[in-house]
Amino acid sequence: MIVIMGATGTIGSALLERLVDLGVPVRALSREPEKLRDQIGEKGRSTIEVALADASDPESLRRAFAGASQLFLAMSNSPSQIELETSIIQIAAESGIKHIVKISSPAFEQSSPVAVAGWHQEIEKTLRESGLTHTVLRPYAFMQNLMRLAPTITTQNVFFGSMGDSPCNFIDCRDIADVAAEVLTNREVSGQIYTLTGSEIFSYPQIASQLSALLNRPISYINMEPQVL
Repeated sequence: MIVIMGATGTIGSALLERLVDLGVPVRALSREPEKLRDQIGEKGRSTIEVALADASDPESLRRAFAGASQLFLAMSNSPSQIELETSIIQIAAESGIKHIVKISSPAFEQSSPVAVAGWHQEIEKTLRESGLTHTVLRPYAFMQNLMRLAPTITTQNVFFGSMGDSPCNFIDCRDIADVAAEVLTNREVSGQIYTLTGSEIFSYPQIASQLSALLNRPISYINMEPQVL
């Protein structure tokens, strides 16, 4: 049995679709199980078991992990992430889970100001020390997150950011889900660290230029200090 944490997220929901297509039994966790059942629909109900669980509730996790052999772990980035994922890993080990697939972030230098990278490095260290077989997926920026720019593009023909003209690699979350499905169902490729990228890199000014051409109207990018956004 594969347990999916983050089943309602962009990657998790795509992963559920892949595993349903493969006919793999899955236990999908949610704080709102009825909402998740509605999301899954009829197609997935034969292979997906929906269970109530909360990352901050150890007892709910123990119930959810019972009888499972693998865990897919994806959480929204937050200051409490180290504490929560450390607890999840410990409970998974105690519950008999043998393999964890974790969504992490690209590796950065220790001196990097990117706080999220430091959080994931600490969690990866916990995974290594747990003794569990684990596969770490380190995707770059999610392509789907660009949709957050849509409101001001629609109303003002402009979008804002703090990237300057630095290039960034974007990857579709569905591609990340494909990799996750492979490592969960193929032991030959598990137990590794995979850095996941798209095929090209773009700066925000380049994205503005491409949007201008696609929409047939001028779209501008305005760079701002991170604390302003």
